[in-house]
Amino acid sequence: MKRNQKCTRCSLHEHVKEGRRCVWGRGNLKAPLVIIGEAPGWEEHRSGKAFVGQAGKLLDHVIQKLGISWRGLYVTNVFKCRPLENTLPSSGEQEKCWVKCKPYFNEELKGRKSPILLVLGNTALKHITGLGYISRQEGREVSPGVFAGYHPAAVLRNPGLEPSLALAITKAARAAKLKVNPIGGAHYDYPIKTYG
Repeated sequence: MKRNQKCTRCSLHEHVKEGRRCVWGRGNLKAPLVIIGEAPGWEEHRSGKAFVGQAGKLLDHVIQKLGISWRGLYVTNVFKCRPLENTLPSSGEQEKCWVKCKPYFNEELKGRKSPILLVLGNTALKHITGLGYISRQEGREVSPGVFAGYHPAAVLRNPGLEPSLALAITKAARAAKLKVNPIGGAHYDYPIKTYG
């Protein structure tokens, strides 16, 4: 199943009057590490690329600090359309949307040899693993080859979570056999900059 900018498979498309539907990820399609978020925001909807808004800039910043090459990464979302006012529907409707969006997600992963997955935030955690409460799971390998971390949007709201996000990315990247700068000590002891 290929990207379809006229997709009407789930209810998320209903409010899209302009811009792009079915926003796929960015990065290396054959990368050993796939980072998965929730859904496109306004910037992603406008540009047609995943993780390019404020949260994406923060994610890029952490990846750069860790010295991870984008040759080893692919970033995407479980949902491919921007939810109305960036708010996903209720649990039952969300599950229906995931069933309809999942073939697109599977298409993005097609042809990869067991990539390492890093799920960011509650939504990705729930739909990829069936688990809840990212605060209980973050920084852990929650199932074989699947790691969990805070979503960069949560870090923007609470900058003190940035070291936790960096550690989750580090663990997943090392599991994917990517080169990562060492972290620890004062390496993440700095105020978060403004992204924009």
